This record gives sequence, C-alpha cells and structure tokens, in this order.
Amino acid sequence: MTFRLIVPDFETLSPTELSVAGAWRYAEDPATEVLCLAWTLDGQLMSPWVPNDMVVGAALRALAEDPETIWVAHNAAFEKAIWRNIMVPRYGFPPIPNSRWRDTMASAAMLGLPLGLDQCAQALRVPNQKDSEGSALVRKLNRQYVKSPWDRPAIPPETVHRITEYCERDVIAQTDLVQAMPPLPPGELNVWLLDQRVNERGVRLDEPFIRACQRIVDGAIAPMAAEFHALTGLNVTQTQALLAWCHEHGAPKLPNLQKLTLRRALGPSAALIDDGEEPEDDEEDAVEVGPLPPDVARALTIRMIAGSSSIKKLPSMLGCIGRDGRARGAVQYHGAATGRWAGRLFQPQNFPRPVGVMEGVHHDPETLVAFLKTAEPDLVQAVLGSPIEVVVSALRHAITADREHVRRVLCAADFAQIEARTVLALAGQHDKTALMASGQSPYLDMGATIFGRPISKKDDPSEYQTSKNTVLGCGFQMGKKTYYDRYGKANGQTMEQCEEAIWAYRRDWAPQVPKLWQGLEDAAFDVAYRRKVSAEFAGCEYRLEDKWMTCRLPSGRKLWYFSPQQCRKAMPWVKDDIRDAWRFLARKNGRVRPVYAYGGLLTENVVQALARDLMAAAMFRCEKNGYPVVLTVHDEIVTEPEEAHADPAELVQIMSELPAWGRALQIPVAAEPWIGTRYQK
Repeated sequence: MTFRLIVPDFETLSPTELSVAGAWRYAEDPATEVLCLAWTLDGQLMSPWVPNDMVVGAALRALAEDPETIWVAHNAAFEKAIWRNIMVPRYGFPPIPNSRWRDTMASAAMLGLPLGLDQCAQALRVPNQKDSEGSALVRKLNRQYVKSPWDRPAIPPETVHRITEYCERDVIAQTDLVQAMPPLPPGELNVWLLDQRVNERGVRLDEPFIRACQRIVDGAIAPMAAEFHALTGLNVTQTQALLAWCHEHGAPKLPNLQKLTLRRALGPSAALIDDGEEPEDDEEDAVEVGPLPPDVARALTIRMIAGSSSIKKLPSMLGCIGRDGRARGAVQYHGAATGRWAGRLFQPQNFPRPVGVMEGVHHDPETLVAFLKTAEPDLVQAVLGSPIEVVVSALRHAITADREHVRRVLCAADFAQIEARTVLALAGQHDKTALMASGQSPYLDMGATIFGRPISKKDDPSEYQTSKNTVLGCGFQMGKKTYYDRYGKANGQTMEQCEEAIWAYRRDWAPQVPKLWQGLEDAAFDVAYRRKVSAEFAGCEYRLEDKWMTCRLPSGRKLWYFSPQQCRKAMPWVKDDIRDAWRFLARKNGRVRPVYAYGGLLTENVVQALARDLMAAAMFRCEKNGYPVVLTVHDEIVTEPEEAHADPAELVQIMSELPAWGRALQIPVAAEPWIGTRYQK
C-alpha cells in the first residue's frame, strides 16, 4: 500500500504556558487559539490553513478522512492534542487515529539526536533550518497573552503574515527531517504507539492535596526567607552577591551555586533537598570544597531548599492537571539513548525518597494525605517534624487511582536488580544468575567474597551496604574514585577499601564481566576505528550505517551511535599513555557533546537497552491482560486496573515472563509488587 505523507505544523496562542501544562492541558484551554496550520503534502509546501478557510479546510478534511495518509510531526503529541481538542470540536474536522501519526522527534530520540527541532536539524545539517526570529515573535506574543489573557489586542495582519511565514519555514525543516532520518522500525513504532496510549491515558493527580502541600511549603519557607535575609542582607535569588558574601564570611571561593557544587559543599545536610534528580551541571564543572562556616552552610541550605526541584513539583503538578483530574504527557518515549522512558512535566521519575524526619518512618499514605490536607505548618511541625521534609517525602502520594468513575487501584511492580542480573547473564556468569534465580541474596554472596566471611544484613549493616553497592555499581567498569564518591564516602570506606571491593567483583565474584567489557570494546573499535564492515560479541553486532554506528542487540533492536569518529585519547590511569580510540556525538542536557567510548560504557548501553526491551514487552502483556499502564518509573511499571480484578501476584507473573531472547540469555527476572490507592514506591 502506498501512503501519502502530510507534515503539519500549528502556530497557536494561549494564556496557558505549554512547557508547564503539557500539550493536552494546553489544547484543552478554551482560550487557546490556532493562528495557522502550515503543511506539506508528499514534500510539497501547500497553502496554509487559517481559521474558517473553507477551501484549504476542505482539502485537509479529505486527507484526514483518507486511511492512506500518514501525518508526521515533530513532537506529534502537540499536533495531535491541538487536532483532537480544537480542530475536531471547534472546526468540525474528523479525528485522526494514532495509527496514522508518526513523530520525527521519536525518530531523533531513537537515533541519539537532539530532540528539539532546531538542534536536530543543525545536527543533521538539513538544508532548511528553523526560523529563530519567527520563533522569538511567537514566544513574545504568548508571553504577552499570559500576562493579560482577558485584554489581548487584535494581532495586526502583518504579524499574522510573519507568523505564517515562520510556520511554513518550520514545516519545511520538519519535512527535511522526515527525509534525513530513517523511520521507526515496526517494533519500535508499536512501542511508540503504546507510549502514546499511556500518555493520553495519563495519571490522576489529587489537586486538593497538592494545594494543601503548597500552602504548607509557603508557610514554612516564609520564615526561612526572613532568616536568609537576616543572615546575608540578600534575597535568595541574588546569586553573584551570595557567592561574594560566602567568601567574605570564611567559605572557600565557590565558582557557582550549581546543584552538584552545593551537594558537595553541604554534604549530609543536603539530604533534605537532594531529590535524587541528576544535576544538570557536569561533573567537571563542580568543585570539591572543605567544611563551611555554620552561617554560610545555613544560608546555602536555605538557598537550595528555596530552589529545590522537589518543592517545584507542586506548581508543576498543578499546572498540568486536565479537566478530568488527570495529567497527560508525563513520560517521554526513548528519553534516554538506550530507549528508556524519561520523565516530563512534573518529572514522576524523580520523586525524592523520604528524607530527614520522615526517613525510615512508614505511614499509611491515605492517613498522611488526610492529615496534610487539613494541617498548617505549625501543626505539621508539632506532629511530624519539619514541614518541608514531610511534604517532600509525601509528594509521590499525589498520584492516585481513579475512585470516582470505576473504582480502580494502582498496581505496580519493579524489576528487581534488573541491570545487575542482565549484565551477569550477558557475560555468561551463570553461577551468579543461577544464585539469583534460586532466590538467594547476591549481596550476601558478594559480601562473603569481599570480607572472606559470611555476613548478614542485620548484624553487618555496613558490610551489607558495601556488598550491595558493589553488585549494583560495578557491572560497568566503575573505577575506585567514582565508587568512593558515589558510595564509599557515605559508607565510611577508605579509597583502598573501595578498590578492594571493585577487585573482589572483577577478579573473584564475576570474572566473566570484565571479559564482556573488553569484548564489546574490541568489537565496536573494529567497526568505528578500523572501519570493518561488522563485528560481533555476546550477541551484539556493530555496523556502520550512514551517519551512525549501530549495535544490533540480542533482542533484535538497534542502538545508534551518531557520527562515530576516530581519535586519540589519554588514559586516565597512566600519564602520557595516549591510545587510538573513537568517540561519538550524544545528547546531554539539551546539547550535543562528544563522548569517548570504552567497554564499560558500551556494556551499560547494551544492558540498559535490554532491560528496557524487557519492560516494553511486559507493558504490552499488561495491556493485554487488563492492567492498563499509566506510568513507568525507571524499572517499575505502574498500572491502574479495576479494583475487582487487580492482583499483584498476577502482575508479577505477567512481568516475569521472558521473551525468547531473554530465555536464551538466561536472565533471571524477578519483580517486586505493591498495590494501593496512591503511588507509594
């Protein structure tokens, strides 16, 4: 069957902020207007549609009804939301099913390219680039609308004309991307369509609870802001002045107030605001600092609390709740280069664990929520402790099951130690995979290897933590410094003890894993540097394909390494040891950066990709068996089935079923379930 290809691009105006609300909530706002729709048909630019244009509208209507047309957009969730929430009910256009939509942003994500249209077009050097001036004009109009939504002046015709020109240039750039990138293969297209169903289903958020938490936070932060001003004479937003004040009051000179720098400066006292989210700043941009004077430490703690992404989740959640109480678009297809989902909007993948006074305290979520809905900061302080610690620890409970229409529950399960299990299976370390499959603890087994004696979780907590860190952290060639910074320092280990733990893993406990690192490194090097046609190790085949080097996984899916280049690289462990190497371009924090490949990184890519493929396969089975997926959180699948049919044991059975390739690798899959009316993991 031959399909016609339509590439549409909307320009809109709204008092709702898209980045906060998400596409669905944005399109639901009755004040959101469509200014124009530019489009190409089979690569040819067509006359733009503007509201009430009957001639162009008739052509679009016919194409929307035609089952042999495919609609392709960059971030199709936006175009779909506008079409379904505005074009269909307001202008009478027919609906277009998900099966007839495609997304160039999804293709970019799969290929390891930047997700933004302009950055992606630049990376691929397509002939037509995004119109930056037109983009700035549209943003300016929307900012004005947000400030005064009820007093918006009419847009002058010349401005409308300029916006239409900008929209047409964008759609031409999008059409170039369609031609420059391979489309999603059938298997990945099905995963993307599943992702669209999950995102359009959305998660229910408890708005009264969120507003109550915001009231508590506001009441608790006000005296902190006053304390900060009394200490420093500044407001918490005055970054440069605060840096100078810190140095004047006895602190080492801090180059910045980035999250990673503050974590290192504050140490354990940063636990309250350490939400588990990876800092956006780079390791090399942060510095180690010594002990801080008490006043400086307190001022920086208040600054970090005020800017914490944990408490910023409250307005983020409020901003994206739709008419039916659900937030849509909270997960990003292929958010990581390995294919794993990422969080969007209120970032559900980065809810902080219970902290401070709440750490280790187990509360019934419904009881805690009921209390916080009626409490003031002083009462929270008197009953439970620090109000902000309590709110931060309870944030996850804002996600709730629908109990109004059909009584549902949240039923979820987490793949246990999936990366550690997969790397051992892929390496052929079958004595350890058999141990895990039998239900024995790999941490206790690792502990006996490290310490030369049996250990127990109860009697040897420090040794147990060391062993757990080693099993979970050493599968991807982690060095002693990284181990010490990530695990050892907090666990009271010396650098030498960290090195001993690493070598116990590599030499004695899982000696096949270092062979896996080397085998993948050699195979990829043969292709990327020596330009061999293909090379294979452990069922992973590397090839050069156009601008990419690909790695076909045992699951059949490919990983894509963009623009692999030969280079020379200094080895970190021996001075003046410079070797042949290769690097590729990867997206990181919204930018494209060179990344040097090595065995541990390649192994991590393959293992995380296989873990994602196990999750995707399990998600399809969940949908088929009456467990509709509403969220993924790292290795956890969250479903919202009808209460009468929800069974955690059945969900575990569904998730533990292995595809043929997983059985061939002998991956010892296990899942840990929970069930409740609120998210709690």
